[in-house]
Amino acid sequence: IIQAGGQIVRYDMTSSEIIQTAALAAEPLVAAWSPYGAQIAYIAANNPPALRIETPLASLDELSRTLMRCDLEAETTGLFSAYIASGTIDRMVQDLESSPETQIPAACRQDLLAIANALLQ
Repeated sequence: IIQAGGQIVRYDMTSSEIIQTAALAAEPLVAAWSPYGAQIAYIAANNPPALRIETPLASLDELSRTLMRCDLEAETTGLFSAYIASGTIDRMVQDLESSPETQIPAACRQDLLAIANALLQ
């Protein structure tokens, strides 16, 4: 959910609780999420309007959730889950960049890299 003022809120419909919140750099007029929900592209409500792309919810938990949404083979998921659990995100980035598209589809790779690179900054 995007609230007024550019606040991102992840809401759990089953428990009626807010899971995460983050602020965007500017207030969006229109926004769209990347395929696995790691990045948001939006047109900012300033003059002139500008296209922005952000990774608003960068955390190890979000990286793990995105990995699960990718629905990869068990062996691949296990490998990247181990990187997340151990906090070796730099090694994960290396393997993501070198893995073939037959193992990790491009959209999944982009979303995982967006979060991982944000964590490394």
